[in-house]
Amino acid sequence: MNALLVEDHALFREGLALLMRQRYPAVVLHQAANLAQAQALLARHADIDLVLLDLHRSDSTGLASLKELRRQAPELTIVVLSADSGPETVDAVIAAGGSGFIPKTARGRVIEQALGVVLDGGVYLPTDVLHAARLRGQAWRGQLGATGEFADYAAAVQDVYDLSPRQHDVLRGLIESKSNKAIARDLGIADSSVKSHLQIIFKKLGVASRAEAMLTAMRLGLATNDPD
Repeated sequence: MNALLVEDHALFREGLALLMRQRYPAVVLHQAANLAQAQALLARHADIDLVLLDLHRSDSTGLASLKELRRQAPELTIVVLSADSGPETVDAVIAAGGSGFIPKTARGRVIEQALGVVLDGGVYLPTDVLHAARLRGQAWRGQLGATGEFADYAAAVQDVYDLSPRQHDVLRGLIESKSNKAIARDLGIADSSVKSHLQIIFKKLGVASRAEAMLTAMRLGLATNDPD
């Protein structure tokens, strides 16, 4: 994999680059201190698969850089790094096209774990954000279980979102931060089948990305391991 790290704090940038060289030596990592350098590197290296983007830098604050990079390379996987990992910030990042979110305030082993997930093709989001989404999903399932119309959770999922059993399985794998290859291996189907199922799932949930589908599904109580 070829990756690009966009970070204006040299100490953090070099520290993360060192971590990746030690833990993930197969990854070719390019570095940029600002948006202009990042855009130039993306123009020269069409094989860059992943961008690790500091959300708040001296040359840009907020979502401006994310949106600009997304316009330049619509298919690029862009994972945001930020010290502000509040739910509103994470939601805004995902809505703007972010493919994941790694808190810069997390401990080293957590950041290493997060990098492993995104490098493997999965989605990483802060644990507190996932916990809040799961609690909302549990409340939603509880409301459904209290009504006669949706007394059975599986029937509720089927009736409201029209998910097939296989799509339900694929969505569960996505929520577990698994890559397409891992989901395909677990289910004994082809990678192309997983992609097809995800496209249908995105349409049914009204989302545009894996990260958005992950949060939406958890908040709706879909494809969890504890449907009761």
